[in-house]
Amino acid sequence: MQCRYSTARPNRETLPETMPYYDDDGNELDPSMFPMPKICLMCDKKDDPHEEIPCTINRLGQKDDPIFKCYAFVSLYGSLIDDIIE
Repeated sequence: MQCRYSTARPNRETLPETMPYYDDDGNELDPSMFPMPKICLMCDKKDDPHEEIPCTINRLGQKDDPIFKCYAFVSLYGSLIDDIIE
């Protein structure tokens, strides 16, 4: 998935509230139309505005994959023992 953007500097007053996302074919994707993976709901970065764009790009890039993988995951609950992770 590629993130396409313009090099022109937009006026802050005309910026959209959310950034548009596009697939490789140029179709606009609405992140709210895809369910958030369960692991994201347990991630400490979920509500971090600095992580919103990279997390959304990661989720959209894997929207059709049977298993979601995130190598940036940080548990809300601290370190977890592998035996309790399902």
